[in-house]
Amino acid sequence: MRVAKERVKPEPKGKTLPELVKEYKAAIAKKKKLEEQVEDLGSLIHKIAVEKIPPLMENLDTDFFNVPGVGAVEYGIEVYPSIKKDDQDAWFKWLRSKKLGAIIVEYIHPKTLQAFVKEQLGQQTEFPSYVNIAKIPTAKLKAERKGKKSS
Repeated sequence: MRVAKERVKPEPKGKTLPELVKEYKAAIAKKKKLEEQVEDLGSLIHKIAVEKIPPLMENLDTDFFNVPGVGAVEYGIEVYPSIKKDDQDAWFKWLRSKKLGAIIVEYIHPKTLQAFVKEQLGQQTEFPSYVNIAKIPTAKLKAERKGKKSS
């Protein structure tokens, strides 16, 4: 394939190849800047939802708080279990011993594992030591509920 020298012949939509390359480069730079901003916003959202709001709600002894015109914030515990690959066989054996083998597949989707462990924790189930469970107090913005007052 030969290397084209800069040509100024317009493409069908009126832009030349150099113009399109410049537009492409500008779009990539803009995308990178926006991704950095999104990452910064994600960090800010996490900090507010995990580090700032939960302690305030704990101090108020409430799990629900309505902010008129904004929405409601609900306090809960997010559960993030994980099982090391080396412990997978023991985990499956434990599940079968509890007659819970129906959830075993070659792969347990992380959301399925999360929902299962959260449900079992609600039933006071004790898990083997190789099941690592991170419990992270988290606030989630919900739609404002008419008629429901904050605690």
